[in-house]
Amino acid sequence: ARLRSNMQRALAPAFAEAAAAGDADPVLYGRAPLDPSLAALARASFTADGVPDGAVAVTSGSLDAIERVLG
Repeated sequence: ARLRSNMQRALAPAFAEAAAAGDADPVLYGRAPLDPSLAALARASFTADGVPDGAVAVTSGSLDAIERVLG
Protein backbone atom coordinates (compact mmCIF):
# COMPACT_ATOMS: atom_id res chain seq x y z
CA ALA A 1 0.00 0.00 0.00
CA ARG A 2 1.18 3.48 -0.80
CA LEU A 3 1.74 5.72 2.21
CA ARG A 4 0.19 9.16 2.08
CA SER A 5 1.07 12.15 4.16
CA ASN A 6 -0.63 15.36 5.06
CA MET A 7 2.20 17.42 3.61
CA GLN A 8 1.13 20.26 1.37
CA ARG A 9 3.42 19.97 -1.63
CA ALA A 10 3.17 23.69 -2.35
CA LEU A 11 4.81 24.38 1.02
CA ALA A 12 7.61 21.84 0.62
CA PRO A 13 11.03 23.26 -0.21
CA ALA A 14 12.53 22.71 -3.64
CA PHE A 15 14.86 19.87 -2.63
CA ALA A 16 16.70 19.65 -5.96
CA GLU A 17 17.41 23.39 -5.89
CA ALA A 18 18.60 23.23 -2.28
CA ALA A 19 20.84 20.24 -3.01
CA ALA A 20 22.33 21.99 -6.04
CA ALA A 21 23.22 24.97 -3.84
CA GLY A 22 25.14 22.72 -1.43
CA ASP A 23 28.90 22.54 -1.18
CA ALA A 24 30.26 20.59 -4.13
CA ASP A 25 33.51 20.01 -2.23
CA PRO A 26 32.57 19.24 1.39
CA VAL A 27 35.22 19.22 4.10
CA LEU A 28 36.27 15.68 4.89
CA TYR A 29 38.53 14.03 7.42
CA GLY A 30 42.20 14.70 6.83
CA ARG A 31 41.65 18.32 5.82
CA ALA A 32 41.79 21.53 7.82
CA PRO A 33 39.14 21.40 10.57
CA LEU A 34 38.00 24.97 9.90
CA ASP A 35 37.46 26.68 6.56
CA PRO A 36 39.95 29.58 6.42
CA SER A 37 37.38 32.05 5.06
CA LEU A 38 34.94 31.16 7.87
CA ALA A 39 37.71 31.55 10.46
CA ALA A 40 38.65 34.98 9.05
CA LEU A 41 35.02 36.10 9.07
CA ALA A 42 34.53 34.91 12.65
CA ARG A 43 37.80 36.47 13.82
CA ALA A 44 36.87 39.84 12.23
CA SER A 45 33.48 39.75 13.94
CA PHE A 46 35.04 38.80 17.28
CA THR A 47 37.63 41.58 16.97
CA ALA A 48 34.90 44.12 16.19
CA ASP A 49 33.10 42.98 19.36
CA GLY A 50 36.25 43.31 21.48
CA VAL A 51 36.86 39.57 21.90
CA PRO A 52 40.60 38.98 22.53
CA ASP A 53 42.60 37.24 19.80
CA GLY A 54 42.63 33.46 20.07
CA ALA A 55 41.61 30.24 18.43
CA VAL A 56 38.26 29.94 16.66
CA ALA A 57 36.24 26.74 16.99
CA VAL A 58 33.05 25.73 15.20
CA THR A 59 30.69 23.24 16.81
CA SER A 60 27.38 21.73 15.80
CA GLY A 61 25.48 23.00 18.80
CA SER A 62 25.83 23.76 22.48
CA LEU A 63 26.17 20.14 23.60
CA ASP A 64 28.93 19.55 21.07
CA ALA A 65 30.69 22.69 22.34
CA ILE A 66 30.42 21.56 25.98
CA GLU A 67 31.74 18.10 25.09
CA ARG A 68 34.73 19.62 23.29
CA VAL A 69 35.53 21.94 26.21
CA LEU A 70 35.26 19.16 28.78
CA GLY A 71 37.06 16.85 26.36
